[in-house]
Amino acid sequence: MILVLLKSHKIMVMVMSLKITYLIHQIAKGGGMALQAINMADSLARKGHDISMIFASKFHGANWNYVNLYKNIKFSEITIPVGYYPPFFQIITNSIFMKKKQNTDIVQCFNPLFDAIAAINIKRQRKIPVVIRVGSIYENFYSDKLYLIINGKIIKSSNIVNSSIKITIKMILEKCDVIVFNSNYLKDYYKNIKNPNKLVIRNGIDLSKFKHLKNFPVHDGSKYMHLKEISTRKILYVGRIEPRKSLETLILALSYLPASLRREVTLILIGSTKIAPKYYEFLQNFIKKKSLSDQVFFLGYIDYKDLPIFYALSDLVVFTSDFQNHKTSEGLPNVILEALACQCPCIAADIAGVREVITDMNNGILFHPNDVKNLSEKISLVLNDKMLAKRLSSRARNSIVNNHSLEYVTSRYEAIYKLCSDK
Repeated sequence: MILVLLKSHKIMVMVMSLKITYLIHQIAKGGGMALQAINMADSLARKGHDISMIFASKFHGANWNYVNLYKNIKFSEITIPVGYYPPFFQIITNSIFMKKKQNTDIVQCFNPLFDAIAAINIKRQRKIPVVIRVGSIYENFYSDKLYLIINGKIIKSSNIVNSSIKITIKMILEKCDVIVFNSNYLKDYYKNIKNPNKLVIRNGIDLSKFKHLKNFPVHDGSKYMHLKEISTRKILYVGRIEPRKSLETLILALSYLPASLRREVTLILIGSTKIAPKYYEFLQNFIKKKSLSDQVFFLGYIDYKDLPIFYALSDLVVFTSDFQNHKTSEGLPNVILEALACQCPCIAADIAGVREVITDMNNGILFHPNDVKNLSEKISLVLNDKMLAKRLSSRARNSIVNNHSLEYVTSRYEAIYKLCSDK
């Protein structure tokens, strides 16, 4: 079985050049799934593999920087009318494979629902192996999204939606060749899936790009120069601005800091504000109500390549996702891996996936989810204890070098593709 062959961390499989097709429904700005897919695809292409990526352009707005920057990947855009997203993606994707007879050795999906439906149809009709990555509890994610989109009008139907999606995902995962989970928690959650080839490969980070910046790259004339000149202590959040990220917890924790420390703190929030505009409006009003308008700044979307600058700028990264109320596991957040790789002290909610990477008071600090007082205390602890901050920083990078480098993660997927193509 593939699972048995890949249990060892030492991967000795010699891989010939393969033609690999990635199906991903969106490459929106700031999406962790898209970042993993594109970075892996680029890494594989640099190793000599022929990589194609099929994506839909009318979902949260495609990030054209990806298409323009990654020249080694053959991108295929599917133009879909807004409002017809999932069915059209499946139909058109099938058309590409069936009518044009696109030649490929492997199909890789990053979503066990929409993209995977197309992939399983391709597998059934053309006998092409399919690998599916699972990075969240998707039945909760999509039923929650549906609830948010319709503003609660069919809240009583959410359980029906959840169950329907769950059954569909189970059927899909049991038909694919290999399931890759990005955390042990997710593998355990889906333990009843009857597929012998289930394994865990965590997210990968390009350690050559995400590292501690000794020579600070912000210079006179830089668009980020004004941030370097901010004399206060800087707390950073990176991620989408949406309810499940529980940013009101972070903002409220800021207001709970002792007055002398609170005056010394600036909170910088990086991420798209367009996904949940009503939530963004709520946060802005909440900040005004707490008299923090001069200390909290929304910078919107920042180019991925510039994120190491912000980790270097910051005294602390805080991650507050709310798994309890939104029931959507984060799997393994990229921002935590990035912060640790850049040796920036990190405080994160003690939720599934996160605790597989952060060991409390060792390479980072965990707080009780949604516990504002506890988070405020942890922020005070790190900002007031320079020795603790230095210790967390020094241990951060070493904790992810072995299992979270992009090179290591890519080599594991590469071995899976070779074994599947040889079946």
